[in-house]
Amino acid sequence: MTEKIETLEEIKNYDFSSYDSSKIKDTKTNISGLLEGTDKIFNEWKLRKKCNEDSIDMELDFDFYSADKVGSESFRYVLEKNGFKTKIKTTRTMLFFKGYEIRVSKKQYWTLKTVEYEIERLGLISRKYNLLIEGYGSAIN
Repeated sequence: MTEKIETLEEIKNYDFSSYDSSKIKDTKTNISGLLEGTDKIFNEWKLRKKCNEDSIDMELDFDFYSADKVGSESFRYVLEKNGFKTKIKTTRTMLFFKGYEIRVSKKQYWTLKTVEYEIERLGLISRKYNLLIEGYGSAIN
């Protein structure tokens, strides 16, 4: 059975009342911060790819962090079933376990609007699995 990723409208209506309010605030703060300047970043990608179109064919990466192994694995599973490539890396500080860094990637034609949509959607969905969105980017040669 494939779990379908919620649309932005569906995830905005998700009941987060049982979640830690400070973590919900962190998620919303990170999403807002990532959305600031997205237009400048997108225009830079277009310049580097010498693209005059409104869409760019590229692989886009989204980075997340969590201390929750079950949530990280569940998030990974859902995203893989929905066409994203995923990588999970365990992080440590000296001898102590710190958490999981998750990178999800998808290659497609991206517009400014679809980049912004995915930042918000994946950021909110990640909170459902106790992850925090930390960034996004693309390797443009």
